Amino acid sequence: MHGPDEREARNLKIYVRNPYHSLVRASMAVNEVVKITSKGQFTLPVEIRRDLSLGKDSYLYVTRLGRLIVMKKVDELSLNDISATLQSLAKKRGTTRNLLMREVERAREKQSKAQAHRSY
Repeated sequence: MHGPDEREARNLKIYVRNPYHSLVRASMAVNEVVKITSKGQFTLPVEIRRDLSLGKDSYLYVTRLGRLIVMKKVDELSLNDISATLQSLAKKRGTTRNLLMREVERAREKQSKAQAHRSY
C-alpha cells in the first residue's frame, strides 16, 4: 500500500507555460531521488537524459524558484531567458547601464590604441 505522499505525487498535475504562452499539462513520468556528492554533483536519471537528449557535453540552465530547483537545456533558452538572467546578475552586482556603457567604451579605446600601435 502506498503512503499519502506517494499517492499525492502520483496524482499531482503540473502545468507549464510553453513558448506560445498557453498552458499545457506536463507528465510526471520520472520521479527519483538523487544524492548530492560532497562536490555538489548529482546524476540525472538516465530516462530524463535520454528523453531530453542530454549527453556528455550538454549544458543546463539552473535557477531557483522559491524552494524548487528548475533546470532547462541551454539550447532551449530564449533571448528573453538570457536577458532576464543577465539583468538579475547585473542587479545583484550593482551594475548599471551607464557603468556598463563606460566599460564598453574603455574596452573600445584600449582596442583602438592597440590596433594603432600595431600598424606602426
